[in-house]
Amino acid sequence: MTGIRATAARLRNVRGIVVLLVSVLLLIEIALHALLGNYGITHLYEYGPSDGRCVGLRRGAETDYTGWLFRISPVHLAVNEDGYRGPRRPPAEAGDTYRILLLGDSYAFGQAVNEPDTISAQLEGILGYCGNRRVEVLNFGIPGLNMEEVLDQYRRFASRWTHDLALYIAFKNDLDGPMCRAHRSYRILDSGALQSLNQHLYLTRFLYIVFMISAAEREPSDPSARERLRVAQDGMVEQARRSGAKLGIVVLGDPLLKQSGQAWHPVVPTLDVSYLVDSAHVVRGDFHLDGVGNRILATEVASWVRANFCRGPISLREVMASEKP
Repeated sequence: MTGIRATAARLRNVRGIVVLLVSVLLLIEIALHALLGNYGITHLYEYGPSDGRCVGLRRGAETDYTGWLFRISPVHLAVNEDGYRGPRRPPAEAGDTYRILLLGDSYAFGQAVNEPDTISAQLEGILGYCGNRRVEVLNFGIPGLNMEEVLDQYRRFASRWTHDLALYIAFKNDLDGPMCRAHRSYRILDSGALQSLNQHLYLTRFLYIVFMISAAEREPSDPSARERLRVAQDGMVEQARRSGAKLGIVVLGDPLLKQSGQAWHPVVPTLDVSYLVDSAHVVRGDFHLDGVGNRILATEVASWVRANFCRGPISLREVMASEKP
């Protein structure tokens, strides 16, 4: 009889612990739901596309995004049927077109803004014409890419579109480890079950974000930051040359300075606008530029592109386009 009572008491204790644990987890979930965004950017990724890239954007995917960490006002993110953000453009540009490819991570992509407020959309509108040629800007940014992955995106995918200029939007974390490292090591991260949990449970999503940040850190076996930067930079220069294009770099943050304490001096024309990420024009809680910040950036890039890459006479239409508010 005593043994039965002891067993019943242990069961009551276990039930009490389970109820307490479930209650604590429920309270944590409620709190995280109020604080965290939906990390909806993950709905846009395609890991291991057939062209050999580690990661791309899923054709036709879209999501209403409310932040990768803290909750922000919803923005609509969409990928066109060719696999990049913005309007579809034919691979071959028209003879009267000056085409710019935008490369980079979430800053190039415009993670915290709707399509009209992205750098690419605003740059196309502000620049208008380069010489006597109408400007097109195609957005090949993918959130989370490091510099080597940006090069891979350019070589294997973006370079299919003929272009005159490739602009790499560099940020200070671009020499962190590759975002695909964790997915190569832990295939469960790509499973439908985990993605479903990430979509519906904020606690799971929070743990996933923490894990992905730690998994993307550099490893001791990685080459030095300076060597990695040199190889990636030379690869972009060579790919631009093969494409019959030029390469420019827009620095929102110095990746070499973060990793080694030494400043980066690119071998191609460079515009340093790193002051913008410390300005008031950043989406609070998401740490990306807002629409005004992207417009300031696009305005500076437009002036710099005219001075460094545009050749030929300036038409009246170009002057009128550049003076639009």
